[in-house]
Amino acid sequence: NILLNKPMLNIRALVYFLKYSIYLPLFLPILFVYLLGGTKRKLINEDIDAISSFSCGNRPKNHLPYFIKYFSDLKEFRSQVYFRLKPWSFVFRTLPGQVGLTLNIPQDKLAGGLYIHHGHSTQISARSIGKNFSIHHNCSVAHGKGGVPEIGDNVFIGTGAVVMGGIRIGNNVKIGANATVFKDIPDNCTVVGGKAIIVKREGRKIHEEL
Repeated sequence: NILLNKPMLNIRALVYFLKYSIYLPLFLPILFVYLLGGTKRKLINEDIDAISSFSCGNRPKNHLPYFIKYFSDLKEFRSQVYFRLKPWSFVFRTLPGQVGLTLNIPQDKLAGGLYIHHGHSTQISARSIGKNFSIHHNCSVAHGKGGVPEIGDNVFIGTGAVVMGGIRIGNNVKIGANATVFKDIPDNCTVVGGKAIIVKREGRKIHEEL
């Protein structure tokens, strides 16, 4: 994989950087805020780890070339970087080249390792989201009876799924494509179907309606 070759990665990052040089005056302040370090950079680096692990099976030691590459090439990553960089995000989110993605969650309640696959027409409204959260496009994590969901660690939501209301999604949960979830899901469950059922708990196959 070309991404595993460090010299080629740096060259490729430079190519992406030059490709989007028209946005250079807009990108430099974002790069500056990222390089300042602190919690924001740590969370963004954890997001980069999640994307890299999925796309090429490794976590980079040097995050900067990956930051440039993903920021240049992935609209979803661009959008979540703007979100991470609050209080500056209200300025950055007016910039071009973003995806139709809504993130409505307190900034300090969104843990690292966020990976948004495509992200088109996806709405994410939650009380909190744990680490290593991944979600596909056309999903809705939204307000319903009792408020908005609370999502644990290592949760995956497939394309077209709907998760609504003041419910809790436990740790290590997988929600299949087009599933509809209106009730709590315990830890370590896989959920499928238009009317969501639990098909696996603690590694054991079951069939339990929510």
